[in-house]
Amino acid sequence: MRKRWLAGVAALFLACILNGCRTQAHTALFSWDPQQVGQTDQKEMDEILSVYGIDALYQLMDRKNTAGLERFMAHLAKQGVAVYALAGETEWALPSGADAMEGELEWLFSLSGSLKNGFSGIVLDVEPYRNERWEKDPRQGMKEYVANMKRAYESCRQVRMAWPNAIPMPIRTGNT
Repeated sequence: MRKRWLAGVAALFLACILNGCRTQAHTALFSWDPQQVGQTDQKEMDEILSVYGIDALYQLMDRKNTAGLERFMAHLAKQGVAVYALAGETEWALPSGADAMEGELEWLFSLSGSLKNGFSGIVLDVEPYRNERWEKDPRQGMKEYVANMKRAYESCRQVRMAWPNAIPMPIRTGNT
């Protein structure tokens, strides 16, 4: 048994070396305050990032507030913090919300491409269990949610944008 365990660890170590250890777990912070982007004094955020060892920031973006984004991204890049655009609306779980979701993704792709230090990816935080469809028919609500998330995934894949989707806790635990 011990030899198998050691062989498994050795195989994992070898795979990591051969693959360049590309897989890395992140300690991430969700920032739902788009005004954070425009802040000129980053001391408070820097302290939070440092104290908690955060190496990924999921930052909500606002179409009306992109001033200072280049500076914000450069500042975090210097600290080794990956910035992911954060977006999400409950309606994006419905077929009627798919186009709005797609429009937001297109805007985020464009915004990222305009930055020297673009986003490391896009995190969608859609809470489907909070809409009326889910309350009426959870099974159908889940089908619609999954269909839209597949669409979002495909859009991100086409532009080679990482997509670490945020799956709501009630869905992961089955408590819906």
